[in-house]
Amino acid sequence: MHDNLSYFYKYFKIFVKIIKKVIGVLDMLDFSDIMSRIKKILHKESGERILDKDIAIALGFAPSYYAVIKKRHKIPYKAIALFANEKNLSLNWIFFNKTI
Repeated sequence: MHDNLSYFYKYFKIFVKIIKKVIGVLDMLDFSDIMSRIKKILHKESGERILDKDIAIALGFAPSYYAVIKKRHKIPYKAIALFANEKNLSLNWIFFNKTI
């Protein structure tokens, strides 16, 4: 199953790059908005306050690495795709705020 997700991730990343070049500015949410959506999902599951370390763990990162990507506003596409698959979430909703 991870091979399919790796394949999807690779082509999704290429797709995003192409769209950005063709359209110029894509209506993709920024790092903070995307992580806020992940935080909402985790909060719904646990009912507790969600911290950055909780998001890091859910995405499979060490909290220190999450702090680095947060500071750089680097969206971890592969980790989010794996998280979305595990939670049965739409990537359109996570990245673009669109539902199908």
